[in-house]
Amino acid sequence: MKPHKTMPSSSAEATPSHRVGKRLAAASQKTPFKVALVEDQPKVRESWCRLINSFPDFACVCVCSSGEEAVRVIPDVRPDAILMDIFSPANVRH
Repeated sequence: MKPHKTMPSSSAEATPSHRVGKRLAAASQKTPFKVALVEDQPKVRESWCRLINSFPDFACVCVCSSGEEAVRVIPDVRPDAILMDIFSPANVRH
């Protein structure tokens, strides 16, 4: 078995933790992950939007109260993901 090689202690810039820190710093300079939200209940809609915006790498860029509104609004916003209540009255067929 070969002995494990270690980096010299004078090479602080080459340590894995430093590289991870650089990647995290670069990631924080990117644009946030854009989320569109579709929810018919106002309090739930407000809570979800607040929660999404509480994370630095996410942004709630569109809030719709119905599927019909979402179809009209979301294409112009071009979100990365859509969080949709599939049990909204307009989405449930009886």
